[in-house]
Amino acid sequence: MSTPSTTLGNIGEFAYWQTHYSTTWVPTSYDYTVKGVWLRAYVMSDVRTGRANTVWEGYIGGDEAEFEKDPAGFVGTLVAYFGRDHKGRTRLTRSTSPNKPKQPIGAPSGADG
Repeated sequence: MSTPSTTLGNIGEFAYWQTHYSTTWVPTSYDYTVKGVWLRAYVMSDVRTGRANTVWEGYIGGDEAEFEKDPAGFVGTLVAYFGRDHKGRTRLTRSTSPNKPKQPIGAPSGADG
């Protein structure tokens, strides 16, 4: 938002007047709800003895509305990373049909995932 400020006065015998425009920060906020899945894997023999040591963990999350449209796509993408070291963002994948390979959401048909 641009706001004007005006300065006026005298410098010696000369009258001075200037308008300066500057950008003003306007505080805003919005609600954003994330929904996701945590997956932790343990060695079964450890679990049976009460020593549940995590051997792998993963998380995937996204906008709640997107998650609700395709929860299986979120879980499937997370499971595809099972056992791998990965830190950062990745594209969500989903199967468009049982007979087609997974492809990134928003990718044109036939795109590699």
